[in-house]
Amino acid sequence: LGGDRPPRDSSEAYLTIDRSNIVTARGFGLLPRTIVDQHFVRRKRHNRLMSLVLENPDMLGVGIDEATALQVNPDGRWTVVGASVVVVYDARGARITPSGVLGATGVRLHILSPGSVYDPRTGVATLGAFGLPARPQPALLRTGKEAARALSRDLACPSC
Repeated sequence: LGGDRPPRDSSEAYLTIDRSNIVTARGFGLLPRTIVDQHFVRRKRHNRLMSLVLENPDMLGVGIDEATALQVNPDGRWTVVGASVVVVYDARGARITPSGVLGATGVRLHILSPGSVYDPRTGVATLGAFGLPARPQPALLRTGKEAARALSRDLACPSC
């Protein structure tokens, strides 16, 4: 997510789900075919992510709230870790209006609590245990130097 179109009036910012309401830039590409937004629930960013997903229905929309993260597992599934939720919008099978104010039917919505697992290939989600915050698996975490090297490789990748 790169930025926003300046609103006509600050009171009108993101009150509707319109085409071309959001300006984006290429991200890190860590999650293929996925649009990611941060501080999602706390800062009420539903309309802007939904606008992007409806304009790009082949991509998943993922809103990660504060103090929360997605752990990408070796099998490609995602596990929610942290204190809050991850919201997933999946419009891959939706019917969407062709222009103007966006409308749609068949958009799938997942609100994933800590410990929940989501498979981005199939769209299947499994809720985690309620009240038990999930912890990242240490074997999947990189140390500071390993993470810096991996990020450098990702940023230097000319095909990304």
